[in-house]
Amino acid sequence: MKKIDFEAHFFTENHLKALSESEVYPKLDDADDSEKRRLWHTPDVGQPYGDPLLHSLRDVGEARLAKMDACGVDVQILSVSAPSIDQLEPEMGTALARDANNTLSEVI
Repeated sequence: MKKIDFEAHFFTENHLKALSESEVYPKLDDADDSEKRRLWHTPDVGQPYGDPLLHSLRDVGEARLAKMDACGVDVQILSVSAPSIDQLEPEMGTALARDANNTLSEVI
């Protein structure tokens, strides 16, 4: 029986850049210090976003496949990580959705 991971997420570099440059929420406080980096959903709600999480979400290549093999996962259903594109301004969201789709098309 195949093992399928339905909770596999990723970020494109452009999505992360948009979150880092955002003046509104959600936004990524992309501090150089991994311990201080936060993804802010509102002025009062931010979650830590350390290097291991960021590296994992950026990876859609060999390292991800190696982790899948190590866990016995045959297939992943990839989706854009939260905060998702639908939470951004429509013009930006549309461009980032296109970028995410093109990235996945290349990976597949």
